[in-house]
Amino acid sequence: MKIYTKLQHILGLLHALGVSEDYYRAEKGSVVMRTGLITDMVLFGDSDTDGGAGAHGVYEITNHAWGTPPHSQGRFSNGPVWPEYFATAIGINYDPQLNFAVGGAQTGLTNVIADDRFANTGMLAQVQRYVHANPHADPQILFVLWGGANNFSSTITTPADEGVTNAMSDFTSAVQLLQAANAHHILMGTLPRLHLLPYYRRENNDAHFRQISEMYNTLLVQTVDVLRSRSAARIVLADIAQLVDAVIANPNMFGFSNVSDPCIIDGVVQGDADTHLFWDDVHFTTAFHKILAHHFYQAPVA
Repeated sequence: MKIYTKLQHILGLLHALGVSEDYYRAEKGSVVMRTGLITDMVLFGDSDTDGGAGAHGVYEITNHAWGTPPHSQGRFSNGPVWPEYFATAIGINYDPQLNFAVGGAQTGLTNVIADDRFANTGMLAQVQRYVHANPHADPQILFVLWGGANNFSSTITTPADEGVTNAMSDFTSAVQLLQAANAHHILMGTLPRLHLLPYYRRENNDAHFRQISEMYNTLLVQTVDVLRSRSAARIVLADIAQLVDAVIANPNMFGFSNVSDPCIIDGVVQGDADTHLFWDDVHFTTAFHKILAHHFYQAPVA
Protein backbone atom coordinates (compact mmCIF):
# COMPACT_ATOMS: atom_id res chain seq x y z
CA MET A 1 0.00 0.00 0.00
CA LYS A 2 1.28 3.48 -0.83
CA ILE A 3 2.83 5.14 2.21
CA TYR A 4 1.45 8.58 2.94
CA THR A 5 2.88 11.16 5.28
CA LYS A 6 0.35 12.23 7.89
CA LEU A 7 -0.28 15.55 6.12
CA GLN A 8 -0.66 13.97 2.68
CA HIS A 9 -3.02 11.40 4.11
CA ILE A 10 -5.20 13.98 5.85
CA LEU A 11 -5.36 16.19 2.76
CA GLY A 12 -6.32 13.15 0.67
CA LEU A 13 -9.15 12.39 3.07
CA LEU A 14 -10.33 15.99 2.98
CA HIS A 15 -10.40 16.00 -0.80
CA ALA A 16 -12.25 12.68 -0.97
CA LEU A 17 -14.78 13.82 1.58
CA GLY A 18 -15.41 17.07 -0.24
CA VAL A 19 -14.13 19.27 2.58
CA SER A 20 -11.75 22.12 1.77
CA GLU A 21 -8.41 22.21 3.54
CA ASP A 22 -8.93 25.84 4.60
CA TYR A 23 -12.34 25.11 6.10
CA TYR A 24 -11.04 22.14 8.01
CA ARG A 25 -8.09 24.06 9.42
CA ALA A 26 -10.25 27.01 10.35
CA GLU A 27 -13.24 25.25 11.89
CA LYS A 28 -12.21 21.77 12.92
CA GLY A 29 -9.68 20.11 15.13
CA SER A 30 -8.60 16.66 16.12
CA VAL A 31 -9.96 15.07 19.27
CA VAL A 32 -6.58 15.64 20.89
CA MET A 33 -5.99 19.23 19.82
CA ARG A 34 -9.43 20.26 20.99
CA THR A 35 -9.79 18.17 24.13
CA GLY A 36 -6.34 18.60 25.63
CA LEU A 37 -3.92 16.02 26.91
CA ILE A 38 -5.08 12.39 26.78
CA THR A 39 -3.05 9.93 28.85
CA ASP A 40 -5.04 6.72 28.39
CA MET A 41 -7.72 5.24 26.18
CA VAL A 42 -10.50 2.82 27.22
CA LEU A 43 -12.37 1.03 24.44
CA PHE A 44 -15.85 -0.47 24.22
CA GLY A 45 -17.13 -2.05 21.03
CA ASP A 46 -17.35 -5.08 18.78
CA SER A 47 -15.04 -6.96 16.42
CA ASP A 48 -13.80 -3.85 14.62
CA THR A 49 -12.23 -2.76 17.92
CA ASP A 50 -11.58 -6.18 19.55
CA GLY A 51 -7.85 -6.16 20.30
CA GLY A 52 -7.14 -9.88 20.15
CA ALA A 53 -4.26 -11.20 22.25
CA GLY A 54 -4.02 -9.62 25.69
CA ALA A 55 -7.33 -7.77 25.44
CA HIS A 56 -10.78 -8.80 26.72
CA GLY A 57 -12.21 -10.05 23.43
CA VAL A 58 -13.00 -13.28 21.63
CA TYR A 59 -9.42 -14.59 21.48
CA GLU A 60 -9.02 -14.53 25.26
CA ILE A 61 -12.61 -15.58 26.04
CA THR A 62 -12.15 -18.73 23.92
CA ASN A 63 -8.72 -19.43 25.43
CA HIS A 64 -7.09 -18.72 22.06
CA ALA A 65 -9.26 -21.20 20.17
CA TRP A 66 -10.48 -18.46 17.83
CA GLY A 67 -8.32 -16.01 15.95
CA THR A 68 -5.53 -18.29 14.76
CA PRO A 69 -3.66 -17.52 11.50
CA PRO A 70 -4.31 -16.12 8.98
CA HIS A 71 -5.98 -13.81 11.52
CA SER A 72 -3.37 -11.75 13.30
CA GLN A 73 -2.91 -12.58 16.99
CA GLY A 74 -6.60 -13.04 17.68
CA ARG A 75 -7.75 -9.91 15.87
CA PHE A 76 -10.54 -9.77 13.30
CA SER A 77 -8.01 -8.57 10.74
CA ASN A 78 -4.61 -9.40 9.25
CA GLY A 79 -2.72 -7.00 11.51
CA PRO A 80 -3.17 -4.22 14.08
CA VAL A 81 -6.65 -2.75 14.39
CA TRP A 82 -7.43 0.94 14.50
CA PRO A 83 -6.98 1.62 18.27
CA GLU A 84 -3.35 0.49 18.02
CA TYR A 85 -2.64 2.97 15.22
CA PHE A 86 -4.75 5.62 16.95
CA ALA A 87 -2.75 5.39 20.17
CA THR A 88 0.43 6.05 18.23
CA ALA A 89 -1.18 9.03 16.50
CA ILE A 90 -2.14 10.68 19.80
CA GLY A 91 1.15 9.85 21.49
CA ILE A 92 0.09 7.32 24.12
CA ASN A 93 0.89 3.66 24.68
CA TYR A 94 -1.78 1.23 23.56
CA ASP A 95 -2.78 -0.97 26.49
CA PRO A 96 -4.76 -4.07 25.42
CA GLN A 97 -5.99 -4.48 29.00
CA LEU A 98 -7.99 -1.28 28.52
CA ASN A 99 -9.66 -2.67 25.39
CA PHE A 100 -12.96 -4.22 26.50
CA ALA A 101 -14.42 -4.65 23.00
CA VAL A 102 -15.71 -8.14 22.16
CA GLY A 103 -16.37 -9.52 18.70
CA GLY A 104 -20.08 -10.16 18.20
CA ALA A 105 -21.13 -7.57 20.77
CA GLN A 106 -24.45 -5.84 20.26
CA THR A 107 -25.07 -2.38 21.65
CA GLY A 108 -26.88 -3.65 24.76
CA LEU A 109 -26.02 -6.53 27.07
CA THR A 110 -25.98 -9.37 24.54
CA ASN A 111 -23.67 -10.90 21.94
CA VAL A 112 -24.60 -12.65 18.69
CA ILE A 113 -22.20 -15.51 19.47
CA ALA A 114 -24.35 -18.36 20.81
CA ASP A 115 -22.04 -19.45 23.62
CA ASP A 116 -22.52 -19.03 27.36
CA ARG A 117 -19.02 -17.62 27.63
CA PHE A 118 -20.26 -14.54 25.76
CA ALA A 119 -23.19 -13.80 28.06
CA ASN A 120 -23.25 -10.13 29.08
CA THR A 121 -20.49 -9.08 26.70
CA GLY A 122 -22.50 -6.48 24.80
CA MET A 123 -21.26 -2.89 24.68
CA LEU A 124 -23.48 -1.63 27.48
CA ALA A 125 -22.40 -4.60 29.61
CA GLN A 126 -18.75 -3.73 28.90
CA VAL A 127 -19.34 -0.19 30.15
CA GLN A 128 -21.23 -1.41 33.22
CA ARG A 129 -18.37 -3.71 34.24
CA TYR A 130 -15.79 -0.99 33.75
CA VAL A 131 -17.73 1.64 35.71
CA HIS A 132 -18.41 -0.83 38.51
CA ALA A 133 -14.66 -1.35 38.89
CA ASN A 134 -13.76 2.30 38.21
CA PRO A 135 -16.49 4.52 39.67
CA HIS A 136 -14.35 7.67 39.41
CA ALA A 137 -12.30 7.72 36.21
CA ASP A 138 -9.26 9.83 35.46
CA PRO A 139 -10.47 12.93 33.54
CA GLN A 140 -7.60 12.52 31.07
CA ILE A 141 -8.91 9.16 29.79
CA LEU A 142 -10.45 9.06 26.34
CA PHE A 143 -13.42 6.67 26.25
CA VAL A 144 -14.30 5.11 22.89
CA LEU A 145 -17.77 3.72 22.18
CA TRP A 146 -18.19 2.39 18.63
CA GLY A 147 -20.28 -0.45 17.20
CA GLY A 148 -23.81 -1.47 16.31
CA ALA A 149 -23.67 -3.60 13.15
CA ASN A 150 -24.31 -6.79 15.14
CA ASN A 151 -27.80 -5.51 15.93
CA PHE A 152 -28.75 -6.03 12.28
CA SER A 153 -27.54 -9.36 10.90
CA SER A 154 -29.93 -11.49 8.85
CA THR A 155 -30.54 -13.73 11.89
CA ILE A 156 -31.88 -10.85 14.00
CA THR A 157 -35.68 -10.89 14.12
CA THR A 158 -36.14 -7.51 15.82
CA PRO A 159 -37.70 -5.01 13.37
CA ALA A 160 -35.19 -2.55 11.95
CA ASP A 161 -36.72 0.56 13.51
CA GLU A 162 -36.92 -1.13 16.90
CA GLY A 163 -33.32 -2.30 16.60
CA VAL A 164 -32.15 1.24 15.85
CA THR A 165 -34.19 2.70 18.70
CA ASN A 166 -32.79 0.08 21.08
CA ALA A 167 -29.25 0.96 19.98
CA MET A 168 -29.80 4.65 20.69
CA SER A 169 -31.18 3.80 24.13
CA ASP A 170 -28.15 1.60 24.81
CA PHE A 171 -25.72 4.34 23.79
CA THR A 172 -27.56 6.88 25.92
CA SER A 173 -27.31 4.58 28.94
CA ALA A 174 -23.63 3.86 28.27
CA VAL A 175 -22.70 7.53 27.91
CA GLN A 176 -24.66 8.46 31.04
CA LEU A 177 -22.81 5.79 33.01
CA LEU A 178 -19.46 7.09 31.77
CA GLN A 179 -20.40 10.67 32.55
CA ALA A 180 -21.44 9.67 36.07
CA ALA A 181 -18.00 8.07 36.44
CA ASN A 182 -16.30 11.40 35.62
CA ALA A 183 -15.69 10.83 31.90
CA HIS A 184 -14.56 14.08 30.26
CA HIS A 185 -13.77 12.82 26.75
CA ILE A 186 -15.89 10.37 24.72
CA LEU A 187 -15.28 9.35 21.10
CA MET A 188 -18.01 7.67 19.03
CA GLY A 189 -18.53 6.80 15.36
CA THR A 190 -21.24 6.23 12.79
CA LEU A 191 -21.63 2.83 11.13
CA PRO A 192 -20.41 2.01 7.63
CA ARG A 193 -23.37 1.59 5.30
CA LEU A 194 -24.14 -2.08 5.77
CA HIS A 195 -25.16 -2.78 2.16
CA LEU A 196 -21.55 -2.05 1.10
CA LEU A 197 -20.09 -4.91 3.16
CA PRO A 198 -19.69 -8.31 1.40
CA TYR A 199 -21.78 -10.16 4.01
CA TYR A 200 -24.78 -7.89 3.63
CA ARG A 201 -24.45 -7.68 -0.16
CA ARG A 202 -24.94 -11.44 -0.32
CA GLU A 203 -28.33 -10.98 1.35
CA ASN A 204 -29.57 -9.34 -1.88
CA ASN A 205 -31.55 -6.81 0.12
CA ASP A 206 -29.65 -3.57 -0.45
CA ALA A 207 -32.67 -1.35 0.09
CA HIS A 208 -33.31 -2.84 3.53
CA PHE A 209 -29.74 -2.50 4.80
CA ARG A 210 -29.35 0.92 3.20
CA GLN A 211 -32.46 2.07 5.07
CA ILE A 212 -31.19 0.64 8.37
CA SER A 213 -27.83 2.39 7.94
CA GLU A 214 -29.36 5.75 7.11
CA MET A 215 -31.84 5.52 9.99
CA TYR A 216 -29.14 4.41 12.43
CA ASN A 217 -26.64 7.12 11.54
CA THR A 218 -29.25 9.88 11.41
CA LEU A 219 -30.56 8.99 14.85
CA LEU A 220 -27.04 8.57 16.22
CA VAL A 221 -26.21 12.16 15.24
CA GLN A 222 -29.40 13.34 16.93
CA THR A 223 -28.73 11.23 20.03
CA VAL A 224 -25.19 12.58 20.37
CA ASP A 225 -26.51 16.15 20.02
CA VAL A 226 -28.93 15.52 22.90
CA LEU A 227 -26.21 13.94 25.04
CA ARG A 228 -23.90 16.88 24.38
CA SER A 229 -26.59 19.31 25.50
CA ARG A 230 -27.02 17.50 28.80
CA SER A 231 -23.42 17.05 29.83
CA ALA A 232 -20.17 18.93 30.24
CA ALA A 233 -18.27 15.98 28.77
CA ARG A 234 -16.95 16.52 25.28
CA ILE A 235 -18.43 13.93 22.90
CA VAL A 236 -16.83 13.63 19.48
CA LEU A 237 -18.61 11.78 16.67
CA ALA A 238 -16.53 10.54 13.73
CA ASP A 239 -18.35 9.96 10.45
CA ILE A 240 -17.06 6.50 9.57
CA ALA A 241 -19.83 5.96 7.00
CA GLN A 242 -18.54 8.93 5.02
CA LEU A 243 -14.98 7.62 5.18
CA VAL A 244 -15.92 4.17 3.84
CA ASP A 245 -17.97 5.82 1.09
CA ALA A 246 -14.93 7.89 0.11
CA VAL A 247 -12.63 4.86 -0.01
CA ILE A 248 -15.05 2.89 -2.17
CA ALA A 249 -15.58 5.87 -4.50
CA ASN A 250 -11.84 6.61 -4.79
CA PRO A 251 -9.96 3.38 -3.97
CA ASN A 252 -6.72 4.31 -5.75
CA MET A 253 -6.38 7.46 -3.67
CA PHE A 254 -6.21 5.31 -0.56
CA GLY A 255 -4.00 2.60 -2.03
CA PHE A 256 -6.69 -0.03 -2.68
CA SER A 257 -7.48 -1.97 -5.84
CA ASN A 258 -10.27 -4.16 -4.43
CA VAL A 259 -13.04 -2.57 -2.36
CA SER A 260 -15.77 -5.15 -2.90
CA ASP A 261 -14.43 -8.65 -2.21
CA PRO A 262 -13.09 -10.23 0.99
CA CYS A 263 -9.38 -10.99 1.00
CA ILE A 264 -9.87 -14.21 2.95
CA ILE A 265 -12.35 -16.86 1.78
CA ASP A 266 -12.84 -20.13 3.68
CA GLY A 267 -9.69 -19.42 5.66
CA VAL A 268 -7.51 -18.92 2.58
CA VAL A 269 -5.98 -15.54 1.74
CA GLN A 270 -6.80 -14.40 -1.77
CA GLY A 271 -4.22 -11.98 -3.15
CA ASP A 272 -2.56 -8.99 -1.48
CA ALA A 273 -4.29 -7.90 1.73
CA ASP A 274 -2.63 -4.48 1.53
CA THR A 275 -4.71 -3.65 -1.54
CA HIS A 276 -8.02 -4.98 -0.17
CA LEU A 277 -10.49 -2.95 1.86
CA PHE A 278 -12.16 -6.01 3.36
CA TRP A 279 -10.31 -8.74 5.23
CA ASP A 280 -13.37 -11.01 5.36
CA ASP A 281 -17.11 -10.61 4.79
CA VAL A 282 -17.62 -7.99 7.49
CA HIS A 283 -14.19 -6.87 8.71
CA PHE A 284 -11.50 -4.57 7.36
CA THR A 285 -7.83 -5.15 6.56
CA THR A 286 -5.17 -3.57 8.71
CA ALA A 287 -4.44 -1.24 5.77
CA PHE A 288 -7.87 0.30 6.22
CA HIS A 289 -7.59 0.25 10.02
CA LYS A 290 -4.61 2.59 9.67
CA ILE A 291 -6.72 5.01 7.62
CA LEU A 292 -9.60 4.58 10.07
CA ALA A 293 -7.36 5.53 12.99
CA HIS A 294 -6.37 8.80 11.35
CA HIS A 295 -10.02 9.53 10.56
CA PHE A 296 -10.95 9.08 14.22
CA TYR A 297 -7.96 11.28 15.10
CA GLN A 298 -9.23 14.06 12.85
CA ALA A 299 -12.89 13.77 13.89
CA PRO A 300 -14.36 17.29 14.05
CA VAL A 301 -15.53 18.68 17.36
CA ALA A 302 -19.03 20.16 17.36
